[in-house]
Amino acid sequence: MGESNSSRRSMRHRASELVTPSGLRSQGMDSSEIRSVLRSLHRVRRGVYVESIDRDPHEHHLTRLRALQMIRGNVAASHASAAVAHGLWVPPEYLNEVHLTALVGGAKGERRGEVHLHAGPLPDGAVSIVDDVVTTTLARTVLDCATCLPFVDAVVVADQALRRPDVTAIDLASAMREAGRRRGIAQARRVLRLADEGAESPGETRVRLILAEAGYDVESQVEVRDRSGRFVGRVDLMLRSHSVFVEFDGRSKYQLGDSVESVLWREKQRFDALVELGLEGVRVVWNQLADPGRIAQRIAAAIARVHKRGLGHGHYLTSSRRPG
Repeated sequence: MGESNSSRRSMRHRASELVTPSGLRSQGMDSSEIRSVLRSLHRVRRGVYVESIDRDPHEHHLTRLRALQMIRGNVAASHASAAVAHGLWVPPEYLNEVHLTALVGGAKGERRGEVHLHAGPLPDGAVSIVDDVVTTTLARTVLDCATCLPFVDAVVVADQALRRPDVTAIDLASAMREAGRRRGIAQARRVLRLADEGAESPGETRVRLILAEAGYDVESQVEVRDRSGRFVGRVDLMLRSHSVFVEFDGRSKYQLGDSVESVLWREKQRFDALVELGLEGVRVVWNQLADPGRIAQRIAAAIARVHKRGLGHGHYLTSSRRPG
């Protein structure tokens, strides 16, 4: 019988638990025993060790963040590091540096090695604790990422945050007002204007932005029914005025326990049923995102096929999956 999920999580937590010489000393170990233990561990920072280095870049980043907070006080995780602390996906290329913001005034922003310290202080109410990490609140984190990350990646972060029950578009707008006229605020306004809680993956966000840039009016997570009201399927993105839907790697909608064959079969059935209603569908996978122009061409071709068949709006009903 395999290990339970809780058992695996417990083992993973123990493997990433931070160890310090002073902590071992408090357990009654002498210097010789401490040296022996430390030789079997991996050093994260000077004076901070861990049993094993997590291969997942987000988990490893979180370990480095926790180690830094252990050895220096009066700082909160911020920017991309805070996004990781809140469990948001961030492109791994932005995880080389650990971002911290000073909790007290007077500290100057500086980069030293793999640490980027941002000048403080933070506004009242902009700090929270997630597990054992002192971090900026989710709303403040989105704002910081929106001012500093490249535009598309910033929207990816904002989309993920809006799917959380503890933050709303109003919260993000409030955080932006509190930020005043800081650097990057113009991009942040654009990020928040285009953020969409309907995106279920970073890939969906990227496809939506590609289509918006191409001039299409796109809606996320649209339910499609036939004229009798029978539910046919939910699509990632819909161009309502053109009777075209877009799916980003639709297999991700199914449970991990499903076989590849059953996933592909159900996906084909759903896709075909939508097309029979007069819609045209376009599938996009991750490696195709590198060529936005090609994606736009495929959408234009799908629209042309709809017009050629003379089918469309009279054969199906649509509604937003989200309330309101």
